[in-house]
Amino acid sequence: MPLGFGDENFNPELSQFKDTNKKLGAISNINMTTSLGLGTPYFQMVNFNNTTADQTLLEINGMDGFPGAAVVQVIAVCKTGLSSAGGCNISIGVDGVEEAFVPLTDCTTIGAGEIWLDATCDKKVEGWAGVTKKIVSDGKDLKVFIEDGKQVDSGEIHFFIMAAPLGMSQVQPAP
Repeated sequence: MPLGFGDENFNPELSQFKDTNKKLGAISNINMTTSLGLGTPYFQMVNFNNTTADQTLLEINGMDGFPGAAVVQVIAVCKTGLSSAGGCNISIGVDGVEEAFVPLTDCTTIGAGEIWLDATCDKKVEGWAGVTKKIVSDGKDLKVFIEDGKQVDSGEIHFFIMAAPLGMSQVQPAP
């Protein structure tokens, strides 16, 4: 049964969901089915401030000697428009496949309230078909990649991530 806003099991004061066993769990600690798909929802915020380093959003690891993997979806919504005096391209991907989820995008084209799913970030409403779902293997952390030798001067993006670990896998938000 999907859980979500307007659902009797959602408690906005605690920002937590109750499962059918009447237990409470923080959003980032329970598996649940939502309109986004199966998995655990994670929220990460990146506040760019003369940022030159890639920003890790989610870590995927194996457990007990078993290789790990997870099915991952990511939606990026810009809170404060990005700026870069020298120009800077950014993307969302994993180590070795830096454009796995969102291709290189001129960061200055990402405006407040816009959904960043592709290189032409210009909409405040996007079709669900634009959300990429990928299987990510052990050790391939989900990241925002920043063009080498460049920086994002300012701005803020909120990332809504659904991740469903496969087998003996562990998924956790970056510290």
